[in-house]
Amino acid sequence: MVLAPSSLVCPTTRAWQVSWPVNSAEAYPAQAGWGRAEVANKARPHVREPCDPDVPEDHAWGAPLATPPAPSYDWSGFYAGFNLGVGQSTEDWLLGVGAHTPGFDAGNNDLAGTLAGVQAGYDVQTGIIVFGLQAGVSATHLSGELSTPGNPWDSGCWGGNHASATCTGTVNWLAEFTGRVGLLASPTNLFYLKGGVAAVEDSFTVDNGRWFGGNDGFSYFPVTQVRVGWVAGVGAEAALTDSVSLFGEFNYYDFGTQNVDFQTDYIGNAGFLGEPFTAGISQVLKNVRVGVNVKFK
Repeated sequence: MVLAPSSLVCPTTRAWQVSWPVNSAEAYPAQAGWGRAEVANKARPHVREPCDPDVPEDHAWGAPLATPPAPSYDWSGFYAGFNLGVGQSTEDWLLGVGAHTPGFDAGNNDLAGTLAGVQAGYDVQTGIIVFGLQAGVSATHLSGELSTPGNPWDSGCWGGNHASATCTGTVNWLAEFTGRVGLLASPTNLFYLKGGVAAVEDSFTVDNGRWFGGNDGFSYFPVTQVRVGWVAGVGAEAALTDSVSLFGEFNYYDFGTQNVDFQTDYIGNAGFLGEPFTAGISQVLKNVRVGVNVKFK
């Protein structure tokens, strides 16, 4: 006997046709316990009850199990996380009021180092568009120095009284408040742009190694300054689970130019008091960072 389903798909009911070889007597002899009348009766079509997954033939004859739907991710909601990265900052020192060479461009001080921070925000998803707000703060370790040997002409980052000098800059922390808008390449992969306001704390020092002619030099008091500017960036974020995502981004910051006043209490030969001076220092900063966000359900 050969069983042939009317459909490979498992419907609510399924008709099975029992078909017999032409010579039923030879195929099913009398010792099988069936007479010709019973064989004829059993050969009639009948309707099977709804498919039972526990019955082996249902799995053998039925269609394969349906493919699970593709994983989805709801980007809407609050999230928080942490990040790590590397950064570079450029400070352009322009000597101003009080220096022996007003308006003298002393050159660029390039700072580099690492940063680590935390961020939190809220996103809203509309179709394949995601937009939201984010705030973050990072502890930074970016530093660099600009050094120039003394010579008979005003030069270096200080430029006063022909002295050699070392001017040092350090970025202590970085904070930002941004908006972002992104496009979903897939339910779990987001590409986005961001922009907003940023703040940075810098420390500056000036050490004069020697006066022209060999006299001992002196140092100015360190100056710490908070600057406010703007930030723009681009990034990508991928959802790893329904609540955890991994992101990477590049950010560019511009903090403009601000004056920095340097003072000293140095008293040199013949009662000479070290001359205070002002430097106009412009600053831009760039960083690349990766991080993890955890969404609150």
